[in-house]
Amino acid sequence: MIVQNKGTITAQEASDFVQSYVGSSPLSPSDESNVVVPVTLLLLHGSWNNLFKKGGANPEEFLSKLEDIMKQHAEIATEASISELTLGVVPADECDDSVDICIGDCCEEGGLSAPSSLPALAIVIPRKFVDITKPAKENLLVEYCPLKPLQLISVLSSDGSSHDGLKKELCDAVWKAIASSQLEVVEEEKVEEPVKVEPALRIVISGDRSHVGKSSVCMGLLGSLLDLGYAPESLAYIKPVTQCEAPQLIEDYCKKKGIVCVPVGPVVFYKGFTREFIAGRTQTSEELLSMAAEAVDTLAKGKKFVIIDGVGYPAVGSIVGVSNAHTAAACGYVNGKDGVPVLFVGKSGVGDAVDSFNLNTTFFESMGVPVIGALFNRLSLEGYYSLDNCKEAVGEYFLKYKPDKKAFGFVPEVPGISLSRESDGGLEEAIKNADEFVDVFFKHVDVPAIIESAKMVQKAALDGSPPGLIQAKPKAAVVTKDKPKPSAPKLTREQIESDAKKKGASGG
Repeated sequence: MIVQNKGTITAQEASDFVQSYVGSSPLSPSDESNVVVPVTLLLLHGSWNNLFKKGGANPEEFLSKLEDIMKQHAEIATEASISELTLGVVPADECDDSVDICIGDCCEEGGLSAPSSLPALAIVIPRKFVDITKPAKENLLVEYCPLKPLQLISVLSSDGSSHDGLKKELCDAVWKAIASSQLEVVEEEKVEEPVKVEPALRIVISGDRSHVGKSSVCMGLLGSLLDLGYAPESLAYIKPVTQCEAPQLIEDYCKKKGIVCVPVGPVVFYKGFTREFIAGRTQTSEELLSMAAEAVDTLAKGKKFVIIDGVGYPAVGSIVGVSNAHTAAACGYVNGKDGVPVLFVGKSGVGDAVDSFNLNTTFFESMGVPVIGALFNRLSLEGYYSLDNCKEAVGEYFLKYKPDKKAFGFVPEVPGISLSRESDGGLEEAIKNADEFVDVFFKHVDVPAIIESAKMVQKAALDGSPPGLIQAKPKAAVVTKDKPKPSAPKLTREQIESDAKKKGASGG
């Protein structure tokens, strides 16, 4: 098997190359038991897929991984008699503003349609029975590897024996495509099956206080979703309840990336609103929640992921019956009966950070709203409360005492982002640093795990599971029941305080 790694090629080059198969020398020898075919694997990605840059990798390195996988499963090449394997990376949207295009912009003349979710791996093979009087696309078999974008990324960025199952699935897809290419195409009437539309995933971002970085986390999530293959038009951001109508960084970021954004309202806690509500001169709690839920439902149509930004701390708005927990419950998947999962944004530290998480989690769960876990924002890289120190302690706490939840990440302070609300050019400076923040966020947060947790909650809600059964019962945090490790003898109070003081501790 001859392998050609062409690296990055244009959409037109890919189209010209695969169409050159048609009309060439016979693809199969007379002995049909020994089929010999050339195979092309094209890794398609969108301009928003920045994963090649994230870990220092580039498209060519991903192709090298793909080449290694195919060589490791050489029995497929032998069984199918692959005469030539050509690999290439194609930026699928370089010729058009939309991803819904064709390689070479020539679908009507036989181009190759690109899927809506990228990256994707196209398997291109010439058919055995060629009719040169027909368009090129009818003489070529084009199939896509069944691996989803996240799975494909995992396979192409893994080392050693990890993801062996997915690697085998990728190679099996190539073999099945080769087998299909050798069958005679019989034209028959196509019966269109109804397209199953999956409801958009929803997630609420809440925090233990104002200015903890909720909107920045929303921006980090949206940017990470773009990097993981979600198209901009499949994402949406909304802050259905707010008390701040000033311009926000998230609004400019969404506009820049082509993401639908509703930064204000429809429910706004303006000056004097609370007292007028108590006096009965505003909408009722039910009417306000209905406004918020309708706005989210409308925005979610045709989307794959909707980020719902909270307001202040969890209980803000409770005086009018529209707290963050009320809103999350109202915006649920099934007529507001099953709340949207909450991702909690916590502060730096250990004791205070965990205590705040537990206090606020109780508020949400008392209303049947599931909390999938937390990420901790704006951590220092140095000192006693450094990111590494907090990550070690808080991460261990979640593993021991919160098995139904997860500490998804610990994000360091990014200069410029924290001043986005300030005057004197703070917002303008933050906009310049937005992409840098997304890069840092993606590096420190397990975004795929957040997606999977949100999917689990959605599945439970749509399957009819009661809200209380969406997550496992929390494990009691009784420290006295844990047996001390033999290698970690107990210290006296004086020893602990003295050591902590030397390291810069200011509290427990």
